[in-house]
Amino acid sequence: MKRFVAILMCLLMVLSLCACGENVPAEMSKETYKLGKNALEIMDKYLSGGIDAAEAEKQLNSAYAAIEEEKNSINPNPSDPNYVNDFNYSMSVKSVSFSVKNFILGLRGEENTLGKVPDCQEARDFLYSTLTGADKNKG
Repeated sequence: MKRFVAILMCLLMVLSLCACGENVPAEMSKETYKLGKNALEIMDKYLSGGIDAAEAEKQLNSAYAAIEEEKNSINPNPSDPNYVNDFNYSMSVKSVSFSVKNFILGLRGEENTLGKVPDCQEARDFLYSTLTGADKNKG
């Protein structure tokens, strides 16, 4: 019963995210948003039983590599024309990266840097809140 409720909640959140259109948070690039949304879809497929852990890990590793590439493209040199002078921008891509990595570690049953095995649903929910800006609406 718990699994059914979790799957139903995941589907409702995905549908609500889709219904919002492309409401990219102001502190996030469109590319980071697109990569994060793709990772979220993979996570939801896994959590709903649409793909197995091996396939989810394979797809998420690919998404993680793309997110890391995006993160590394943030230029810290102020004299460069591609310099991003926005701390929030770099933090948003790091949050997306963190969520995906924690989900992968949860799939593998491996500990993160805090010494605990991450919960896949929590990693997914953190990514969702990062993409929707829900964490900024808390009082």
